Amino acid sequence: MEDFTKIDGVDTFKDFIRVNKEEMILLGAPVVKGIAQDTAIKNKIDDLTRTTERLQLLHSHDALIILKNSLAIPKLLYLLRTSDCGNNPLLRKFDEALRSALTAVLNVDLTEDQWLQATLPVGDGGLGIRSAQMLALSAFLASAASTFQLQQSILPDSISALEDQSVESAETLWASLANLHKPSAEEQHIQKAWDMLRSTIESLSCPELVLMWTKQDFSQHLLLTLVTGFMRHQSLLLD
Repeated sequence: MEDFTKIDGVDTFKDFIRVNKEEMILLGAPVVKGIAQDTAIKNKIDDLTRTTERLQLLHSHDALIILKNSLAIPKLLYLLRTSDCGNNPLLRKFDEALRSALTAVLNVDLTEDQWLQATLPVGDGGLGIRSAQMLALSAFLASAASTFQLQQSILPDSISALEDQSVESAETLWASLANLHKPSAEEQHIQKAWDMLRSTIESLSCPELVLMWTKQDFSQHLLLTLVTGFMRHQSLLLD
């Protein structure tokens, strides 16, 4: 532990609050893994759980659009891009809360395959409700690559010459999970280049069905699902 006893006697720092490394937050982003990161994710889970109760008061289609474009991953993306959350077990809990929200909005119980397919982009036969666990590494690695030159220009040589251990560990974990070649240097700043979409499709029991599914087929299926769920919801209200 560093010795801060000399600083305590300096008037300039008398109003400063000392925090542990694991609790440090810079511009709303946890600096390292630890209490701050866990707390940030837990807060997102609580927000999503609270929001789910309110979404059920809306029409299913409206609730789905709001959940997908505003309240799910968009609320978490800044944290995923600025903090190495790839192996944080709380992301699984966030996904569980997200799955419960989707189930409540559609009024349809989702099997494991259906949930995995729902987390695919719309163009690949999914609902576009992306999984936090699947996006965490791609978001962080793309962000790190896109800001690398800026970091190098800001940091002194003594620090910029050091390897970023968080990026190294994230790349190692990504390689073990994605089973893909690392994106080229020209593509590393693009989040889609790191996306583990292929491994998600291959984890389905019938991945060939997803790959053959057209956007038109998906749209018709989605409409049928929404209408069915909404009719069930209405019948429960009438009963």
